[in-house]
Amino acid sequence: MISLVSIVFGKELPLLQLQAKSIELHTKNLDISQIVVIVNDDFSDETYVLLKSVYQSFLTESCELLIISSEELLLDSNIPPTRDWYTQQALKILISKHIKNENYLILDAKNHLIKGLEYSDLFYGDKPITYMETNVALWGNYLNASGEIMQLVDQNVDSFISPATPYLMITKHALGLLEFLEREYDKNIAEVINGNKYVTEFLLYFSYLKKYDLLESSYHIGNPGDRIWATFFAKYPDTEDSIDRVLNVVNGCKVKWIGLHRNRFVKNGEIPPALDIRDRIVDVWLDAKLFNSRKSANDFWNNIALINEK
Repeated sequence: MISLVSIVFGKELPLLQLQAKSIELHTKNLDISQIVVIVNDDFSDETYVLLKSVYQSFLTESCELLIISSEELLLDSNIPPTRDWYTQQALKILISKHIKNENYLILDAKNHLIKGLEYSDLFYGDKPITYMETNVALWGNYLNASGEIMQLVDQNVDSFISPATPYLMITKHALGLLEFLEREYDKNIAEVINGNKYVTEFLLYFSYLKKYDLLESSYHIGNPGDRIWATFFAKYPDTEDSIDRVLNVVNGCKVKWIGLHRNRFVKNGEIPPALDIRDRIVDVWLDAKLFNSRKSANDFWNNIALINEK
């Protein structure tokens, strides 16, 4: 059994609804016993009702739904509630206190499924699968900062767990990280992350695993070519070739999760037709059965583009 955890703020609500739809369609062979939504915004009572209805329409009695505000989650750990970017990172580790399973999959609202997700996509035997990133030069400052916090004697690494969502956490190790920070620094994780702009939640977690030699005993290290997630344009593409490269990866047989940031949603006509990615992405959505028609998918796209302008 596994828990799914997603973090959302106001402008991402439509994306979260798309994510929920994708989970309904594409996790029928996965034993999900808990779904957690962390609301990092001021949502009205009506919005909470909407969120509940989105998930309860397909959840079984064996799956628990927990919708919790960032304020409640922070206060639960005696942390003054704030909604900055750094504190949002801390939420992904703090939520471990509310997880009912040995593992939880962290999602951002931008993540959604386009193909069926199986147990074997996430676990090899009884070990969760993770994938390593080798671009140490790009992440050097972040790795060093997290390594210093974890008091690593040897900070030299040639690879590290890719610090992107979906991210499969081991609950007891997330809890262990929180306990380490409290014990060694008398600080909560939000204070630690806020105290250094290079410290991140996922690299702190990786450094914790490295400190206690837990990585290989706890995770199965997957082949990078078997990675089941891809980002739909980390930045807006500036050439047709860059569009084709990303779509070729996404349309490959192994990719099941895609990440599409809300800033990629732009109004039709605002960019040159050759670089308009909307129709290409809508094709992927229709193949995944996330929308019933091209019109409904286009309407969804345009709605997010309008929200981005507010």
